[in-house]
Order: sequence, then C-alpha cells, then structure tokens
Amino acid sequence: MEMENKMRVCIVCHEGVVSKHMGQSEQVSLYEVYGDFYEKIETISVIGHEHEGIPRVVCSLDPDVLICGKMGIKAYEKFTAKGISMLMGAEGYIDDVMNLYVKGLLKSDESLCTSHVHDHGCNHH
Repeated sequence: MEMENKMRVCIVCHEGVVSKHMGQSEQVSLYEVYGDFYEKIETISVIGHEHEGIPRVVCSLDPDVLICGKMGIKAYEKFTAKGISMLMGAEGYIDDVMNLYVKGLLKSDESLCTSHVHDHGCNHH
C-alpha cells in the first residue's frame, strides 16, 4: 500500500446509503483510498436539519473528492472554491459506491439543483 497516493473521499449519506440530496442528508462518511484499497475512517452525524451543516462538515474534513446525490449551486460553488472534486448522481449503498469508485467505474452526472422547487421533492427556502 503506497501511503503517498492516499486520497480522502467523503460520501454524503444516511444509514449507509448515498443521500439523494445533500440538503436532506444527515451524515458524512470519510474514507482514505490507496489505489484500489479503501478504509472507512469515520461517519459524522449532523444533528438536526441544518441546510449548511453538511457542506461545513465536508469542508472541515478536507477531502480530495466528494461523492453525493444531488446538490445545490451554492454547495457546488463552495466545494469548487475549496478545490474538492465532485462525483454527483451517485446512488446505493456506500460500500457498493466506494467499490465502483476505486475501480474507476463511478461516473458523475452533474446533478445540480438550479431552482427552488424540483421534481425530486427538495424545496429550498
């Protein structure tokens, strides 16, 4: 295992599943990735629904990559400014998603929420 090629990856999730929308998420899982090997470091719960809570937690973990479902433009801009790469549109159990990621099979679909009412049920206020 080459420690110099370590990457930090965050997945926005809830109960072991990638959250469909970052603003409705309750947890962030942090992984360290070494080539095709990964190790879960911790899962952090964000208590209560605090719309800016998840982006703040993600940024505090200083990841190289963020894997999530959908996110709003403000979160996207915040992560871009921090130099965090994003893979959006992920679905399923976080272990399955991480397996796809380390194999290079996880693709982003640029799932940005661009208005206040969306067909997937999130309402920004």
